Amino acid sequence: MISKTIKSPSGRIRGKLRERGSIRMGPALFSLELQPFDFSNRLFLMRYLWSNDSKYLAIVEALTAADSERPYTEILIIDYANDREFSVPNVDGRRVTLGRFDGKRFLYSKSGGGYFEIEFESLSRWRSIPRENEG
Repeated sequence: MISKTIKSPSGRIRGKLRERGSIRMGPALFSLELQPFDFSNRLFLMRYLWSNDSKYLAIVEALTAADSERPYTEILIIDYANDREFSVPNVDGRRVTLGRFDGKRFLYSKSGGGYFEIEFESLSRWRSIPRENEG
């Protein structure tokens, strides 16, 4: 089983991706340990990107994991400093590729072409991240 430490550029934040299985003919799926948050019931791919200031983590979340289908994925942006997250919807199911954080924008692309950017800090769809042992 694969386990990988994911360290922020500042070195102050450390998380861990632990393999939880895989999809037949597909990618490995991982749990995310990033204290103090609880992501225990969610699955991720080994594709992530920290912002240069270590405030944000973008990671690809697998929303479906059935053996009969490719994983349906979204990009999850975690605002570590403010205990919140939001998902970048993948409405057409194409593979997403993480790009970069550029100030208040996040840039990414999708397979088959297309580059996208989101001015994420001012979005209203942020939600609180559950903390470990909260219920």
